Amino acid sequence: MSDDTPDDSMTSDLGGAYTEMMNKATAAKAEESQQQQSEKFGQARGGAIKPPYPPKQLAKLIELNTTHAKCGFSKARNVAGFGLEIVPHPEVEDPDESQKEDAKEFWFEGDSTWQVGPMESELATPADVLEMAWADYEFIGWLSIETLTNMAGEPTGLAYIPAPTIRKRKDAPGFVQEVDGDLQYFGSFGDRYGDDRTFVDANSGNYGSGVDGDVANEIIWKRNHTPFVEHYGTPDIVPAIPNIEGDQEARAFNIEYFDNSAVPKLAIIVEGGTLSEESRKDIRKLFHDKLQEENHRTAILEVNELLEEKAGQFADPNSDSDQVRIRVEPLTVGMEEDASFLDYHSHNEHEILKAHEVPPIEAGTIESGAFSTDAEAQRKSYLETTIQPKQEALAELLYETIHDALGVTDYTVQFRAKGVDTRLTDAEVVRTRAQASQGTMLVDEVREELGLEPLGGAAGNMMLAELGGMGGPMGGGGVGQAIEDLVDDRVDEVRDDLLEDVRTESRIQTTPGDD
Repeated sequence: MSDDTPDDSMTSDLGGAYTEMMNKATAAKAEESQQQQSEKFGQARGGAIKPPYPPKQLAKLIELNTTHAKCGFSKARNVAGFGLEIVPHPEVEDPDESQKEDAKEFWFEGDSTWQVGPMESELATPADVLEMAWADYEFIGWLSIETLTNMAGEPTGLAYIPAPTIRKRKDAPGFVQEVDGDLQYFGSFGDRYGDDRTFVDANSGNYGSGVDGDVANEIIWKRNHTPFVEHYGTPDIVPAIPNIEGDQEARAFNIEYFDNSAVPKLAIIVEGGTLSEESRKDIRKLFHDKLQEENHRTAILEVNELLEEKAGQFADPNSDSDQVRIRVEPLTVGMEEDASFLDYHSHNEHEILKAHEVPPIEAGTIESGAFSTDAEAQRKSYLETTIQPKQEALAELLYETIHDALGVTDYTVQFRAKGVDTRLTDAEVVRTRAQASQGTMLVDEVREELGLEPLGGAAGNMMLAELGGMGGPMGGGGVGQAIEDLVDDRVDEVRDDLLEDVRTESRIQTTPGDD
């Protein structure tokens, strides 16, 4: 027998311990990624990884461009600012109603704590916390929400943490916050749950199965993925940052133009000689004094006349020529500059809107042409292609974190949509609830929740299962088809209302107002 061959008796003696050890090793490999981690990003205080873009500079962009600010805040408001509802999880057939009550107690009862800053006295709601967090996601590239817990570790509320102050730790679990030079440590949500628990010391950053100091709260973290950054996300605006900067330069140029009495750039042309340094100062003073006194058009005419009459006095005495002629010519034409400025601004605005995936109507811009459609179509597309995927992602994040910690696995959250469009979202909620009932809801119960008039009588008191089993125009497609028919009726009605709302709004905007 070779020395490398394991002894059967040895493996027999080890028995189940050897198998258990191998199973644990295999499970660990399956549960954790074996990818290599990038080392290219530097390290900051508290063992934190430096983000690819300075977060405070990204935040500063909000103050520099109104279109960018409008787009980011619009997405945050529409994603999370209109509140949420508790709905059955789509993969659960028979949800436990007691879990729904637990979820309601967390999200809607007065005992829960919602905090949007260090000031504990400031009243807030779940929508406030989530909207502010999502604004960071749009403007900075990631969001961070602190979970508040009781002594048993159960979530009792959420607190918004400004994303620019939070960094991921490089060689330790969790995060570190730096404010005015002071450091505060946080754990990653979920580390304190399960069999292999990890706690972080809030003050020192030490971590392990237990800590001597204050146990750090945990952070729910989500980043806006970008392919070249591993630890952080980046905001959608990054490709359009040059457009923001260009718009700033154009704005500064325009302000300078009006600061100079709207006089276009001029060239003073000297022919037949040279100017002394003293003459240059005299000409500058002449222009300055005249432009302070007169409007720009008259000033240009008078300056030309003065220069022609007194050109000789500006000549350099050391020059050989005594035939000095000075003339003034504009380098640009005001109207052309105005058109160029407006075109450039429009181009920059277009690029910013594209980066954010926000239609012009939502950013307060009314346009005509290929980039503009009617208001209803723009808003519908915006909700379906930009807002709803973000709402679903945030809802899934809260389900996998908060609801999992609460033991509420049968119910998730669904964010309300904007304005009149909530009626379409409400119809989808009813669809989910009706499907979860497995045909036991009555027809009139569904119609009432959809906002439709009840049928009454035998037809209204039928269960969906009975309706789905009928032949003819009232059924024949099963329970699912019966639900679809009811919801489709409501959706059609809502769409008709939306179109009428848009037409009314259009008529109001085009009606001349009183002088």
